[in-house]
Order: sequence, then structure tokens, then C-alpha cells
Amino acid sequence: LSASLDPAPGSDRAGDVPGPRAARPAHWPVDPAGRRDPAGRRDPAAEDAPSRDRPESDRPESDRPESDRPESDRPEEGGPRMSLGEHLDELRKRLFIGVVGMALAFAVAYGFQDRTFAIVLRPLRQAVTWLNADLEAAYDKRLAADPDLDPALFFELTREGDRRLRESNLELGSAHDTGLAADQDLDPERVLESTRGSARRLREPIDTRPQATGPGEAFIGNLKAAFYLSLFVGGPIMLWQLWLFIAAGLYPAERRAVLAYIPTSLILFGAGTLFGYFVMVPYAIYFLNTSIDLTQVRPDFRYAQYFSFLSSLCIGLGAVFQLPVLMAALARVGIVASATFAKWRRHFIVLAFVVAAILTPPDPFTQSIMAVPMVVLYELGILAGRFVERRERRKTSAAGAAATGSAPKP
Repeated sequence: LSASLDPAPGSDRAGDVPGPRAARPAHWPVDPAGRRDPAGRRDPAAEDAPSRDRPESDRPESDRPESDRPESDRPEEGGPRMSLGEHLDELRKRLFIGVVGMALAFAVAYGFQDRTFAIVLRPLRQAVTWLNADLEAAYDKRLAADPDLDPALFFELTREGDRRLRESNLELGSAHDTGLAADQDLDPERVLESTRGSARRLREPIDTRPQATGPGEAFIGNLKAAFYLSLFVGGPIMLWQLWLFIAAGLYPAERRAVLAYIPTSLILFGAGTLFGYFVMVPYAIYFLNTSIDLTQVRPDFRYAQYFSFLSSLCIGLGAVFQLPVLMAALARVGIVASATFAKWRRHFIVLAFVVAAILTPPDPFTQSIMAVPMVVLYELGILAGRFVERRERRKTSAAGAAATGSAPKP
């Protein structure tokens, strides 16, 4: 122990406090975490060395002066410093404006209930129209197979059919008066057999109006419809207000990075939602009900179940359409390269159909409607990742050329 405490040659005497530049004893172990000697004491030379004496590359970003930082990482000058209370007041103001915008959208959607219900029920009515056309074709096949069946069991005349029947009866009466067609007879059954389209309709068609089986199901459904529409219309207002609050504390480079992805993300989410509303939901309802015999089993839709089906598919597709943005962001920060995404393409195709089977009803057609766009979006994500990587390489090459004074590589 006494030997370990003996001062090294050329140092101060034992017991003296070494100066800032005192030599470290050779027998002290080098500990990167703190340079402690066997007795547990810290190296005074390491403690006294100020951070400004360190090499520039080893100093943390917070210790470096703003003049030495890259221009894109410097905060903007001229803006006043805000206290915590002022930040909270600004956040409250932004949230208030966003909430007011969403509340106005909700009030408009709830006030125009007829239009709101028409928007919500459009995919269902389109699918039911296709199902009624299939049901009419099925009844025609049964009548063709069994001529003894009465067409009035399945069809009834419309106003157009009644008009044709009256005109035919007048023609028949005129023929009887002239004695040219005394043996002819015309009745509604023959009109039903010979008419199609607007002249007849199904006697018991599938109803395009969903059923509300609970006492408050229709009211709750109307509130949900108005709320989702207010999110779709007023949500961008809320996001814009939050962005105005957050952007004030970001560096210019960070703002540019966010603005490069947020608009694209919103556009893709809207595209996915509209794709689900106009394409996937009506086709899913139609194909889920064509696997049964419509002449034996009559579909009867509940409003709560239909709205849950509609909202889950539309929101799910909106989230799925974020795939290119996520892949481009991962490629930009260097977590996953575009070449890696291309390598795992086959695995993703299998994963896409598995995810589609989980998020959609157990129908191959509906799963394909969701899985195929996912595969297309994956390919777009690979292309976006390659584009981002090429751009980052050009920036790096230009920065290196500017530092060395040589021309950048094309």
C-alpha cells in the first residue's frame, strides 16, 4: 500500500495537491469510466481538465458553440424566448382552434342527418343493389326450369308495367271488337314473363335500409357517423394547429424532414380510406353474401354491425397505405436499406395475405382486395427508399466535396 502511494518521479511531494498539469502515476489503472486508482480516488488531472481542452470532435454537441454547428442545426435568430407559461398558453390556443374546427364539422354532420346517413349507407346500398340483381336472375332461372310456377310469386308490376298492361288490354279490346284476335288473352302473368327491368320488381327484395334492433342504436350510430366525418374533415385542422406549435421549436432541417413526410402521409391515409369506402366495403359485402342461396336465405343487415365493418376496413386501409412512408423513413435514417426490403419481398407477400386474413372477413376475394394493394405499396416503398438513398448519397458527396474543395461526383 505504501508503495502504491509513493509519488512518481518528477511529481509533487506526497500530500501536496497536484496541479492541473500534474503527471498521472504510471501505476494508476486507466479506467475509461473515471480513471480511479486502486484506493478509489479519481485522477485529479482528469477532473481538472476542462471540456474546452478536449478535441473538437470529442466534445458533445451541447458544449460546442452555435457558430461551430452546421447551419441547418442552428436555431433561428430573432425569435423571442418563451417561458413555460407562454408555451402552455400557445398550446392551449392551438388546441382550442383545432377543437373548434372539429366541433363545427361535427355540428354540420349531425345537423344534416339525412345526408350523413346517405354517405354512410352508400356502400351498403350499392352492394344490396348487386345482390337484388343476382336474386332476380336466380328467380328467372327457376321460372325457366319450371314453367308451372306463377311469376307473381317472385315479381310484381311497377308503374311502367301497369302502364304496359293497360295499353295491352286496350289493344286486346280493340282486336276483339274487330274480330281479329278473339282467341287471344292477356293477363298480368304474361306481362311479368315478357317484361324485364323497369316493368317489374322483386316482390320481396333485400332491404337497403339496415335494421336498428336496440332502443338507442340509431341514435348512437348517428353520433358515430357524425364523429367520424368530423375527424375526416376537421382532423387536418387539428393536425395543422399542432404542427404550428411544434414547428416553432424545431431546427430548419428538422422542419424540412417533417414536411417531407407529413403531407404525403395524410394524402396516403385519405387515399386508403376512400379506397376502402368506394371499392373494398361494397365488394366485400357483395361477395360475402353470394356464397349462399339468396332464394333460401335472405340477408338482413344491422346498422351497428355494418358501421363497425365500414369503419374498421376504412381505417385499416388508411393505416396500410402508410407503408411507403414508413419504408422511406427507415431507408433515410439507415435502419433498413431498400436492398433489404427487396430481398424480403416474397416474405412480405405471404405476410400481406396473413394480415389481410386477420383484418378482413374470411373471404378470399376480400382478402385479395386488401393484400394486392399492400404488395403494390410495398413495391412503391422500395422505389421510394432507393430514391431517398440516392439523394442522401448525393448530399454526402456534395458535403465531402465542399470540405475538400474538389468537384462532387455525379
